[in-house]
Amino acid sequence: MNKTPENDPDLETLRKTIDRRATATYSPELTRRIMEAVKAEAGVRRSPRFYPFIAAALVLLVLLLVLPLFMPKAGEKPADPALERLLAAQQADGFWLPDPPAPAAYAPGLTALALLRLNTGAEATRFAVERAQRALLAIQQPNGSFAGAYNHALVTYALLIRHTGGDATLKAPLDRALAALIETQLPEGSWGADPALTAWNGRTLNLAVLYRLIADDAPARRAHRWLETACDPVPSPEALLRNNAIGNRLEFR
Repeated sequence: MNKTPENDPDLETLRKTIDRRATATYSPELTRRIMEAVKAEAGVRRSPRFYPFIAAALVLLVLLLVLPLFMPKAGEKPADPALERLLAAQQADGFWLPDPPAPAAYAPGLTALALLRLNTGAEATRFAVERAQRALLAIQQPNGSFAGAYNHALVTYALLIRHTGGDATLKAPLDRALAALIETQLPEGSWGADPALTAWNGRTLNLAVLYRLIADDAPARRAHRWLETACDPVPSPEALLRNNAIGNRLEFR
């Protein structure tokens, strides 16, 4: 037989239970205890679990707002006292002059070294680098040289680094400087008795071959072989003094 609301025993039991609850009476003492518990619960101030997360978020927000004030802007670098002194020492004509008693003839080589130090791509050094480069190009001789063996070695290397970094305007003067460098190399591969001079020129020629500015690598190989035979694996004090004396006797022309 199908159950209906009229003959369902479970439904009838539920009705009776509801009727009993509706007519039931509760003790006044029970009601008082319930109301006191409600008042006591209302007096307790609970801290939501998410309060620590809100505090951490506020601290992070403050840091994000304050830290940029103490950080360098895009494209800038932190202050470097040595770099600032180097920039301040540049002359109006673009050169750096050696301190006395060193002769002023060393200025091109010294300027080339300063250019290499400043050639970082930073906006703060761009003007100084461009001014130094113009000054060096202005003294290049018709045969491609830069007033003396050491000057030529350092300036040629500096211009090579600038050219390989993307300055296409240096291709023609650099070609003339490399030709002059190769022309003055001695048959055994050196540029004189001082290994330091040959080391600079050998490095320049290696890079020129690498970047296909010169096709013949024979001059670079001769320089490398000469350095292998001329330099002591562990230089003696006598060899260091000899090389220093040779460098001091070098005359610029």
